Amino acid sequence: MTTVECKDLKKAIETVICKGKWAIGSTTKNSSLGNEIMIWTDERKLNIANADNSTFVWSKITAANITSLNNVVLDATVAMKYMRSGSVTLSVDNGQFSISGNTETKSFFRTLERHPFADNILRSVRNLSGDIENEEGFAISNKTTLRSVAKTTSKKFSDAVKMCERVGSGIYQIAIDENRLLVSSTTNSENYRELITLSEPAGSALMEYVGPFHKFLSGELTIATNTDNPILFKTNDVMILRAPRLRT
Repeated sequence: MTTVECKDLKKAIETVICKGKWAIGSTTKNSSLGNEIMIWTDERKLNIANADNSTFVWSKITAANITSLNNVVLDATVAMKYMRSGSVTLSVDNGQFSISGNTETKSFFRTLERHPFADNILRSVRNLSGDIENEEGFAISNKTTLRSVAKTTSKKFSDAVKMCERVGSGIYQIAIDENRLLVSSTTNSENYRELITLSEPAGSALMEYVGPFHKFLSGELTIATNTDNPILFKTNDVMILRAPRLRT
């Protein structure tokens, strides 16, 4: 049975759910990406992912004693009820998912038949697996390479977006211009912008996106995009790919 630290599992589930302030219509509301999540193992990691038509989120955590979990779909709200401290072992048998803390504690709950955006998850995992960085940028598919690549820290970026949240639109503009990353948000009456200086030239791009992804990033951060193309956020253990909000 696959063993992981429960705190890592909880953090990964919270990451792929992406609960926070989303721009919905003309306002911002507390929402999430959705409670259905997909879990699988590879040789070294436990993988957890979620998606909708516009977003893909993938988190990896260290695991031990790995046994195969193959694209198991869970209700995250149910799984989160059984989070505890210390390490836990995970297994699935006859449609029942098990989280075991020790010989005296074990929880069971039913798996779901299929993730509503399973095709998006499987396609994105296939496209983003391995080394997708090359001399031109980040290849997110056979047809698309994101060529404007800004490398900074999650803290600098998250602090900037947190201030942009105060504007209230829930829409964030990313402007990359060589050694500068400009993060901004605007309404009819308010505007906030923050400039992050980059240590390396990053190309040039301008795009907008929605989503509280900054809450789930830590450590060194790579942001890759093109003008009016998807944006990729990549840390050591998280990848988030979001479609652009097309500017009018």
